[in-house]
Amino acid sequence: MKAFPVLRLNGQRIFTGMLLFMLFIAMNFSIVQVDAENYSVTKDWVINNLRNPSTIFVDVRSFTEYIGGHIPKAVNIEWTYCYDYNGSIKPNDELKKIFETAGVTPDKTVVTYCYAGFRAKAVYNTLRTLGYPQVFVYEGSWAEWSSDPKVPIEKTCTLALVMGRKTTLIQKAAQAVASHTLERTHLCLNWWESTSY
Repeated sequence: MKAFPVLRLNGQRIFTGMLLFMLFIAMNFSIVQVDAENYSVTKDWVINNLRNPSTIFVDVRSFTEYIGGHIPKAVNIEWTYCYDYNGSIKPNDELKKIFETAGVTPDKTVVTYCYAGFRAKAVYNTLRTLGYPQVFVYEGSWAEWSSDPKVPIEKTCTLALVMGRKTTLIQKAAQAVASHTLERTHLCLNWWESTSY
């Protein structure tokens, strides 16, 4: 039986299949463009709309990044959930289910963000393709937000949506973060990251 060749990136093992998937996504996202002139919002806009019930913030970073801190009341839908394992975009009905299950519905103003705006633009385009009329990107994203000591940062979970993952495991991680038991959180996340789905 022939084993997969193993590559290492920053000490992490990367199997060839995953590497090809990452390259496919990188090539597609190198040409990510948005389809509107006024597609972005500023930090001040975000601050003024934090308590607006018709606005929802979507953190498209990984769950690990999300629980490390996020914009208050943001939901977490990792950007990779828009893609199948082979790198192709998921069917529209499946994408709608992912977003609507997390409360991201077409009747709301949706603001996507990541660390620097790049992944957020990919999810912005996905939502626009699904027909969401009011979608914006917070281009300053987490890099700008987390560097301002005056803005609120939430470190508890507004439970993240993780399609295809074991929800009970995510709930345990959320409870661990909420109760500030970091040891349990690390155990839980280490188990999650080492488990194949």
